[in-house]
Amino acid sequence: MPMKLPRILLFSLSFFLLSHSRGQVYRFPQNAWVDSVYALLTPEQRIGQLIMAAAYSNPDQYNEKDLLYLIERYQIGGVIFFKGSPQRQVEMLNTLQASSPIPLLVGIDAEWGLNMRLDSTLKFPRQMALAAFDDDSLIYEMGREIGRQCKRLGIHVNFAPVADINNNPNNPVINDRSFGEDRGMVARKSLAYMRGLQDEGIIACIKHFPGHGDTETDSHYDLPILRFPYDRLDSLELYPFRYLIDSGAMSVMTAHLYVITLDPTPKQASSLSRRIVRDKLIDSMGFEGLIFTDALNMKGVSKYFNPGELEIRALMAGNDVLLFPEDIPAAITKVQMALDSCLIDSLEFQHSVKKVLAAKYVSGLHTYKPVAIPGLIADLNNGHALALIDEMSSRQLTLVARKKKQVPLHKNKKTACVAIGDVQWNAFHKSMNAYGNYDFFGIQRDAKSIAFEQLRDYLKQEKYEVVVISLHNTNRLKTKQYGLSTRGIELVKEISEFSEVVLVSFGIPYNLQYFEKQENILVAYQDINENMEKAAAALHAASPIEGKLPVTATRNFAFQTGIDVPLDSGLLRYSLPERVGLRSADFLRIDSAIRYALDEKVFPGCQVLVAKSGEVIYHKGFGYFDYEKTRAVETNSIYDIASVTKIAATTLALMHLYDHGKIDLDKKASFYLKELKKTNKANITLRQLLTHTAGLGSWIPFYKNTLEPEIYASLYSNCRDHEYSLPVGDEMFAHYSLRDSVWKWTLKSPVKDQGAYLYSDLGFFILQKIVERISGKSLDAYVNEHVYAPLNLGNTVFNAWAHFPQERVVPTEYDSVFRKQLIRSYVHDPAAAMLGGVGGNAGLFSNCSDLAILMQLLLNGGSYHHHKIFKKETVLTFIAYSEFKQCRRGLGFDKPEPSPDKGTPCSRCCSANSFGHSGFTGTYVWVDPDYDLIYIFLSNRIHPDATNTKISDLNVRTQIQDLLYEFIDADCPDIR
Repeated sequence: MPMKLPRILLFSLSFFLLSHSRGQVYRFPQNAWVDSVYALLTPEQRIGQLIMAAAYSNPDQYNEKDLLYLIERYQIGGVIFFKGSPQRQVEMLNTLQASSPIPLLVGIDAEWGLNMRLDSTLKFPRQMALAAFDDDSLIYEMGREIGRQCKRLGIHVNFAPVADINNNPNNPVINDRSFGEDRGMVARKSLAYMRGLQDEGIIACIKHFPGHGDTETDSHYDLPILRFPYDRLDSLELYPFRYLIDSGAMSVMTAHLYVITLDPTPKQASSLSRRIVRDKLIDSMGFEGLIFTDALNMKGVSKYFNPGELEIRALMAGNDVLLFPEDIPAAITKVQMALDSCLIDSLEFQHSVKKVLAAKYVSGLHTYKPVAIPGLIADLNNGHALALIDEMSSRQLTLVARKKKQVPLHKNKKTACVAIGDVQWNAFHKSMNAYGNYDFFGIQRDAKSIAFEQLRDYLKQEKYEVVVISLHNTNRLKTKQYGLSTRGIELVKEISEFSEVVLVSFGIPYNLQYFEKQENILVAYQDINENMEKAAAALHAASPIEGKLPVTATRNFAFQTGIDVPLDSGLLRYSLPERVGLRSADFLRIDSAIRYALDEKVFPGCQVLVAKSGEVIYHKGFGYFDYEKTRAVETNSIYDIASVTKIAATTLALMHLYDHGKIDLDKKASFYLKELKKTNKANITLRQLLTHTAGLGSWIPFYKNTLEPEIYASLYSNCRDHEYSLPVGDEMFAHYSLRDSVWKWTLKSPVKDQGAYLYSDLGFFILQKIVERISGKSLDAYVNEHVYAPLNLGNTVFNAWAHFPQERVVPTEYDSVFRKQLIRSYVHDPAAAMLGGVGGNAGLFSNCSDLAILMQLLLNGGSYHHHKIFKKETVLTFIAYSEFKQCRRGLGFDKPEPSPDKGTPCSRCCSANSFGHSGFTGTYVWVDPDYDLIYIFLSNRIHPDATNTKISDLNVRTQIQDLLYEFIDADCPDIR
């Protein structure tokens, strides 16, 4: 399903589609400013205007001092920025511009955005990936966004788009930088990108004329040779350039290629050929814009000519701007000599200088202003750009093979995910983990053969029905098998012999030649987080698949191969606030609130998720597992969710029983548990237990009954056997009789003020017992069978120690009294621990992703992804306010306090229909049907000490919730 784009974006795209037909050849305007500046320049300074020097803002290559000298001595005309960071680049640029009598023309290679050169910026898809989908309006809007970002940095020229036709899979330098192998597609998509840039006032530079796509030599290292006949060049390589020139391209970059048909002069690079630049590009094709050489330090030309001679040849050929000369003083001296001797035509030289000045005028440099630094990083990482990348990452995915309908994946098949060329739990695995219960493995491509064999044998031994194999850290070099190891390729084939393989390639399509016999292949083009997230979504139909190959990879995987798979709207989708009409920038305030809490040591780390209208629009991990910062919290980290267990396990189990007519909420608990009949709990109903109005105490520290040394020694052991079978802590097991003891102590507990509201853990021990008595199964087994397994949840379990490696589980308190150890992977709640880790009140471990699915299930009225778990009437019954007016609770669920005079567990903005629960360890889930909103907050605020109450003192969880209602413009009291 297409992204719901903001109105302004829809307008701009419509404007592009309706009004951007092919235009006319671009001419830089001449004016009085150009003439006056030209007249003031000395001959040497005029030469300087034709030079664009390399600028580096990264610390290792920082060359501001050298550039200041070139500006002062020669008045060079511009700079092209390479590696660095935005703020350092702006600081450097402002200094350079302040020193330059004539403002500098500033260029950058930003083919896939500023990230091609600068850190802390966004990475847009490469051109080949953009060619996989048919919507050129998105490419146009990308051009506009990159143009806006260039302007924000004071950049005037973007050396993009690449207009080369990549019809050679062995091309080591263009490859995925091209829009593909079809001349029409390359021309059309290049036009969209070019127009986007130029509509934002940025000079687009189409490259690499006359066409670098069908070479097997990188011109950075040597001079590529093209031997094609003229008819072929004219109809193929030159076609996109002619198309773009006729459509108003403002500048062209000439390539370092030896094109024998166009100029047979031995070793004559096209960038230095008058026949190619002057005769072909200018005279024959009618180009009147600015002509840049490709970088003159590249071996394709610098290997054959010395500094000075090289620049003379470039100007004689017809170029206007000399890009990145190796020796600028030598170049200027030699060019001056060539002018004095008439070797360089003076009128052509004058025209070039005035063209450069006209380009500066068009770029607004006649009224230059320094670039502002405040807000720079935020401006370059804006929500509109993020939403655009999100949409394009989804649209490009291409399913080139699909047998036995293995895509989307089947949830009822035992599935493993294997990353070749990367570690276990990379971004792809984390994203896959949000959708299903899978096992994950990783192996580096250079691992020893025995490691590949061991992995293969284990997968076979465990009888995985499906193995999702992902290829990572590949490259574009055919000579290196596109970054694939021979053993890795063999592993894919070997696994295919005993399992169904779904291959996901995060690399260029050409690597498919090694996998022609694979039956299920998804091409995801780039090894970046956005693509990995979207690929995981696509494998579950949470994102549509509609891409088509922009190149021919093999005979079986030809140009335009692609199988469509529609979106399944029944799944939560991971996207951005913009998809539901909100702003990513607003959510930065949540980041700030959490960073403040971390600074105040409210908790060592946390995990937060927000979902709206079926879209997960915010999902992040913050901080660390502990204050020693031993491990960072990630979105797949597992938390002890404490009392959230009450609604995520026990209540769900009761709802299922209620759904099937096996319980009556108004019957007495003693009807189901005969041992209650002769106790003070004989008349308590299930409804009272669920609403905390049964008169039970809030909790009882049962563990204190076992602390006497002799009793402790008899009940606990560091060895597990048939008697000491209850896991209580790490290498700590309780006698099986302890479970019965806890139940007896519960039965003997006092009952006071039955009907009055008092939050109680004890009631949920009784409810747990009811579930287990009726079903004949333990609570964990029952809720897993009827809820978690059908939803394919992979992160929600009791007794995390038995399911996850310890490094995934966030620790809670250091228990110095009962278990005398740091509690990690074992339930924190002592009573639940004494029950073997499965308590009706606590014991569940989970993460935001899984809890979001459970909450969406309830928000949907009991159904999720074609699975009906509960009847809608059952859900509505349990989440509604109870009939007891003295109690704000629903059945199991907490609700907003309707009285303004009493404290409430949630934001005052929450609707009366909302519901949720909090947990002692620092957890919180809340669902608001009126706003189609889910909010989940998980932390370990009790680490290392449960006396830390700052999370409540500072209202961290509900303050974040307040922000959410502010973002969605909810109708609520003033909360600011």
